[in-house]
Amino acid sequence: MNAAQIIGFVLISIGTIVSFVGSYQQSKQDNQFQNNLSNYVSKQESTSIPVLKVIRVINASEINSSKIVVKNVGKESANNVSLMFDENSYPNAFSANLITQLREITPGEEVIISLNLFSGIKMLEKLTNSELNYKEQLLEDLKNFKNGDKAFIPKFHLEFFHNKELMKSEQYFLLVESKKGIIALDKFIAD
Repeated sequence: MNAAQIIGFVLISIGTIVSFVGSYQQSKQDNQFQNNLSNYVSKQESTSIPVLKVIRVINASEINSSKIVVKNVGKESANNVSLMFDENSYPNAFSANLITQLREITPGEEVIISLNLFSGIKMLEKLTNSELNYKEQLLEDLKNFKNGDKAFIPKFHLEFFHNKELMKSEQYFLLVESKKGIIALDKFIAD
């Protein structure tokens, strides 16, 4: 083998190694670009839906007349919005509350929604219930609430439609005392 062949072999070997390193770095950059593009597209898609947030509570002198302010912070309208109280409220009788509905909340719009907070409890008080223990416990809880010995914790969320798909907001809870009314509003974070 002569010197020209050896030099040629070395140059070809170096060129091959440089080509492999360049291809590897290019593939890493392509993957990073694909991930960035994918994240950007999914973020754009997720923000192009309605997102309903409860902003604050409007306390009334009569607790049952209290309201919440809801804002659509998303980029699309929420249709057929319903305020739904959850079974895991304390007491769970809040889940029997009247359902407040709105036709539409447009992007950026703030609306006031009536809570009808004790509508379900008042209805259950008047019904004859086959489970006497349940009604007795409910009446005992109401008595303790009115005396200021207990607070109630109703939990709720908003349900709405977007492109015929049922969507739900985050779950919220209220802390309600008989003398002060609604003293707290916060998001409920499940374990």
